[in-house]
Amino acid sequence: MLEKQKLGPADKRRQVRRCGVCSARKIKCEGGFPCKYCIKTGKSCVPPKPATGTVVFVQGHVSGETKQQAALSCSKLNIVSAAPVKGNTADRFIGCFLLFIQQNQFTASYQSLDKEILHLVHTSPVLYHSAIAIGALDASRRGSISVLKGRESPQYVAFSSYRTSIRVLQASVSEKDAAQRDDVLWGTFFLGLFELLSDSSGDGWVKHMLHGTSTILRLSRPNKNMSSLRRTFYGIFRMLEASRTLLYSEATILSEDSWVKFHEELVTNDGIWDPMEEILALMIRCSTFSLQAHKIVLEIPEQQRYNDPTIFALGLEGLAIQNAMYAWHAQTLQLLSATAGNSSPLVLSLAYYNALIIFLSGNFDYFPYWAAPNAPILPEHEVTAHVAAILQLTDMALKTSRLAGALMFFPLRVAGSRAGGEAQRGEACTGPGINVLSYVTGVGLEANVVNDGIACLIIKVASTFSYQAALGGIEVTIPDVVAGHVMLAISAYFALLAPGIRIMAPTLEIHVDGKGSVFRTAERGVVHLSVSSASIDQSLAFVNVKGTVETLTQKFRSFATKTEDGLPHPSAGITTFTVSPLSTSSHYQRDHNYHEIKSKPKEFIVRSTAEVVFRNLELLSEISHELANMPHVSIVSSEWRLTGATRTEIEREARVKAIRDAVQKAEDYAGVVGRQVIAVEIKDGPSSNSTSTSRPYYFGAPVQMQQQQMQQQQQMATRQAAAPSVTMDGPSLEPRTITVSAQVNAKFVSVE
Repeated sequence: MLEKQKLGPADKRRQVRRCGVCSARKIKCEGGFPCKYCIKTGKSCVPPKPATGTVVFVQGHVSGETKQQAALSCSKLNIVSAAPVKGNTADRFIGCFLLFIQQNQFTASYQSLDKEILHLVHTSPVLYHSAIAIGALDASRRGSISVLKGRESPQYVAFSSYRTSIRVLQASVSEKDAAQRDDVLWGTFFLGLFELLSDSSGDGWVKHMLHGTSTILRLSRPNKNMSSLRRTFYGIFRMLEASRTLLYSEATILSEDSWVKFHEELVTNDGIWDPMEEILALMIRCSTFSLQAHKIVLEIPEQQRYNDPTIFALGLEGLAIQNAMYAWHAQTLQLLSATAGNSSPLVLSLAYYNALIIFLSGNFDYFPYWAAPNAPILPEHEVTAHVAAILQLTDMALKTSRLAGALMFFPLRVAGSRAGGEAQRGEACTGPGINVLSYVTGVGLEANVVNDGIACLIIKVASTFSYQAALGGIEVTIPDVVAGHVMLAISAYFALLAPGIRIMAPTLEIHVDGKGSVFRTAERGVVHLSVSSASIDQSLAFVNVKGTVETLTQKFRSFATKTEDGLPHPSAGITTFTVSPLSTSSHYQRDHNYHEIKSKPKEFIVRSTAEVVFRNLELLSEISHELANMPHVSIVSSEWRLTGATRTEIEREARVKAIRDAVQKAEDYAGVVGRQVIAVEIKDGPSSNSTSTSRPYYFGAPVQMQQQQMQQQQQMATRQAAAPSVTMDGPSLEPRTITVSAQVNAKFVSVE
């Protein structure tokens, strides 16, 4: 049977696209990618593989002077490029997200992640919006999805979904079980990936992916019975965290005893020697040693370091780590020569090995009180050979596999920092290093991770400062960059990041105001009462008020039961009430113009006030209606309150939120200019609280308004004494929300 002729670019026939599962079953493929059938059956929705070319690498070697033998295996890579073309916009962007996962692999188990993560994407708001954000951003860069005129662009959808996902994540992490939820963990990871794609500085990546997930893992604690999704994430985190702790010279939870023991149990259960796991363990060991050694050296006076036995012992310990690396390398080369399948993890681990052995040497060869053979210091020609191996291995890994470019951070940074000599600089400018950068430009994640990151470094080198390169004594200035000396500028920048060498920049000061508010529903209802009577007979007015006050006091006391120690009983409907003594005043009656009529006898007004605090809102409703219909009684105002303990608690929460807001603002400002800051001064600002209350508005009102209020009260008292009562509604009984706010003024300065 003749092969079906492929559709050409000018062919008007409909081109049929079906996933592999639907194609095998010969059924209609609907819903974009993933299709409806694969979602329903839980199968992996993979586009049919087109005919692809084959990339073949022949064996080569690195100079034997490096104490290593390099073996490059033959590798074949089938590259699938497809984008969902059906379904609604959200489904299409989620399809782009799944393609993004397939094309940017972090670990071996990451390859099957799309099968497990798809269910979480459709059930978790955090993952749903972060998946759309990544898929839309990747689609906007590839141009793989067309948008009708008037519709939102993929880039707009990406950042809008990112903002929504951040809000959902912030709400999720406040829940008690947040550390145990797989969607929170993966949501944090994918938001970090988005920030790595959209921000070349990498600050968001470090904050969310590395610091954020590190905190979540620490809270969840190591558990060998973790879910498959969490175990996959642990493998990814271990790779990225091992690189971070070396690059940023910071401690890691992976060196803590509980996590070391946990990982040993995982490796023992697998029972297979894994070169990648072993090199990661060496990276963590080397990082821990580097931090401890730096701390020990600083405690010894500089003049004593040349003869101090502790310094000598550190050199021997470094040699022990170096010997462990050589042993790992020999065993890995044997495994590589016998590997017939996918060798990309081995190639990546070899790149890590070459970078790590240079890094270890860098802990010693910059200081005069260590010398070979008593310390793991490499000769210059071996460093050069290791740099060449890194460039060759990373170039091979990116071209023959789907490894994520973020995995190349550590080896490429080390290679950039130690490229030495005019010959290697020239090779770096035209050889494998530039080939890596040119290749990753079209791969998505790698383009921003490596290419934009390198460009950012060049800008830093070519700024207002003029730096002296640590290697070769070559000054790097703007003309060098303009002339195309890209790797030369990178080498100078990375050399300045080597141990013992620091860049001194002017101190940055940031002054910010932090604000925080906490909301709580009111716990107590307070009613303010006025009991009054007006009459030309003073004794009658007095009897009216006195009798009413006694009735109210007896009623309130029946609901305000006390414990033996005099405190309000937990079941008491009224916690406290107070009644003021009776007061008497007199005045002449007035006409409609408010003029005194001295021909008439004086009126006497007898008044008392009360404040009642209710715990039971149903009782408040019942008594309020009674009070509104009682003669001589008027409800002046009502308000809502919190208990003293609750108010103290939320005032503290508001202060904490305010200082966190100040810290976040300072970090945002500093992050834009590539600096880190710490707080050096904090001043407490004005605090406030507010609630929807009904206070007597004549308090503090102008005199004229107070007089009008007095007149109205007198008229009301007269009517109450002479006329029957009228049914009235009591105060609003729906508890209001009380807001407590705090403000701080903080000063931050940069740290280098």
